[in-house]
Amino acid sequence: MANRNLTVLDKISAIKRMTSQPYGGSILRKQAPFVWPDFRQGVPQWHLINYETYATEGFSVNQLVYAAIMYKVRSLYQLPLMAYSGNSQHPDPLPAENPLSALCHRPNPHQSFIEFQGLCTVYLNVSGNCYILLTRDEDGTVKRMYPLRPDRVFIVPLKDTKREEDDRLIGFLYVKEGRTAWLGMSNAAREEAIRKGDAIPIVMEDMIHVKLPNPIDPLEGMGYGLSPLSPGAHPIDIDNKVTEFLKLFFDQGTMFQGLLSFDAPLDPNDIPAIRERWHEIYGGYENWSEIGILDQGGKYSRITPTFNEMGFESIDGRNETRGVMPFGVPPILIGARVGLDRSTYSNYAEARSACWSDTLVPESKLFEVEYQHVLNRENEFVAYDYWAIPSLRQAIPELARAWANLVASGVPKNFATTVVKLPIPPIADGDVIYMPNQLIPVDNEGNPSRIYPGVQMLEDGQPQPGQEEENGENEDDEEDSKLFSSRARLWSEVRAQFVHRLDTEGI
Repeated sequence: MANRNLTVLDKISAIKRMTSQPYGGSILRKQAPFVWPDFRQGVPQWHLINYETYATEGFSVNQLVYAAIMYKVRSLYQLPLMAYSGNSQHPDPLPAENPLSALCHRPNPHQSFIEFQGLCTVYLNVSGNCYILLTRDEDGTVKRMYPLRPDRVFIVPLKDTKREEDDRLIGFLYVKEGRTAWLGMSNAAREEAIRKGDAIPIVMEDMIHVKLPNPIDPLEGMGYGLSPLSPGAHPIDIDNKVTEFLKLFFDQGTMFQGLLSFDAPLDPNDIPAIRERWHEIYGGYENWSEIGILDQGGKYSRITPTFNEMGFESIDGRNETRGVMPFGVPPILIGARVGLDRSTYSNYAEARSACWSDTLVPESKLFEVEYQHVLNRENEFVAYDYWAIPSLRQAIPELARAWANLVASGVPKNFATTVVKLPIPPIADGDVIYMPNQLIPVDNEGNPSRIYPGVQMLEDGQPQPGQEEENGENEDDEEDSKLFSSRARLWSEVRAQFVHRLDTEGI
């Protein structure tokens, strides 16, 4: 049979044939779309990275990585999680004694929110994953939130994924120190560890898992996230090696590696003594001022390139750029030379604003949507207060001008506030339409018209029957009333269409 492109009707027919099969219909309608292989079901999955190595050689040792991540942490210290009543369009902050507000200020007895969020940010940027354990009251309300170390949490694909009423496809397992020992245990030993409390199974409802995208996740979005350190691992390793080389050079070197040569043959027994004596006298940076003396026929030759010949400046610039790129932090903000060489401090404010818009706000949204999913209650919700950020408040004048232009165009004040997201409370006359006095309806030829918006015209330019003006002494008043009514009706329709587009198209 010749190959041909399937039409929509062909695809619909194929689906009907599949669902008509005694087994096919059951599969398509009841089974979850994700089916894990047998070797994964019920088995804790190996982590993608060695977390301790990334945390030690990346965050703890490398200055670029530490500076980039800590810039995010310090910046997000300014971003409070607030509890509100009402709705997102007209939020009303809840008092501090409200349980939801208290949880936002102190997620657990050991941490304030800024400490809690700072640790979560470090976990996410080092491992690509952040796990938050939820403890609940008897009625199911979240009472505490605890960040868990990523290398102690394992994702476990559940065995039974065919029940239509249960969409829990994964679970979690928290283990104590010694994860390598855990992975080496048999299933019986693991069950015994769980029974003793050495490992704690956690259901999906009691865990927040914030992760960065991983395009090769075998669990199709439900597995481990990809660490930003993974694509930057090579330049970060090179940067660490350069730093180690410099330390070794200043600790042990006089000059770059060289060769002592003599015209006369040397006794093999004398060579180690000469080498040791040379290093003893001239080795180490503290002996650089010593003057080297060679006997007749002796010559020193350098056999390794100098710093300039190796291009250390270019190497440093390359490592700085590639090392911080995955974190989305402009180099100028962390004091990297590659950023300072190409910018001035006059660009600092622009770089900071861009970092908030391009990196910090999107990354914080990963946490905000999860907090809202588990913490929102009836008539109460949580959200970040982005207007507490000085860099974001700089946009207020521009938003105010956009708001004023909308109001001058006949958009009610409260609705204009919603459109431009200007952080002001509802206005008393916020639903009133203000229009310039100069606006009058005209016909197709530009002449003043007595016809108002929404009135259908006949071919001769006259209004349809029932829409003619009524003559009388109150004609002007009735005309104004009709004009206001028709404009209000038209605005109501335009507003409804605009809100629908906001909801469906995200404009």
